[in-house]
Amino acid sequence: MLAYALVVGVQIAPVEIRVRPTPRLVLTYEMRVHMEAQESTVDARIFMEDRFRKQVGNTLFWETDVKSVLIETTGEFKAGEAALKESFDFDGVWERDDRHRTLAISIGDFRVPAGKDEGTSDVVLPDKPVRPGDRWPGRFMVGGKTVRVNYVYRGTHQLNGTPTYLIEALFDASDIKQVKPYRFYVAQDDGRTVLASGGAQFTTNGITISAEFSMRRTAKYTAPD
Repeated sequence: MLAYALVVGVQIAPVEIRVRPTPRLVLTYEMRVHMEAQESTVDARIFMEDRFRKQVGNTLFWETDVKSVLIETTGEFKAGEAALKESFDFDGVWERDDRHRTLAISIGDFRVPAGKDEGTSDVVLPDKPVRPGDRWPGRFMVGGKTVRVNYVYRGTHQLNGTPTYLIEALFDASDIKQVKPYRFYVAQDDGRTVLASGGAQFTTNGITISAEFSMRRTAKYTAPD
């Protein structure tokens, strides 16, 4: 009985999940986006780097450098291929807190504040320690639409040898349908999202669009200045 109690105690112990960046940290990642609408398709691969620059109070500054955008379109999407590529291909400085919430983004001389609980395409981490099944609110963008979600902590998971926390996003919206689970695997050591994926379906301008994404991110460290 004591052994069982100890095991249960370990399983239900709350964990604190947050970003812990270190100097010279560079996150290298690839994002894939696939969209379909009637007989039209978009397939995009975006290769990026996020460099941790500094922390001021609770604000973390990350410099995003888009290395390349590979995009293929068919059907009606063909006419907007250049605009789609441009929407993916931009560099900027992101201000985020240690829960991945986007506070603002600066592109050149323009700084745009973000909305409450916004996580762009990344997961918003909980404000307090959580146990499996605990939930908290957030939102991110899917195909240009802002989606309100409830995040759910599912527990720990070994991902190719990396200890991670598994978090799912459940849509809290009636005008967008979740067709594939939105799952985020967050590294236990520094809080980076190692792997993420999901799929949704929505209607815009009378056209039904299916959109899927996946993201894989690795960490490396640059040499001292």
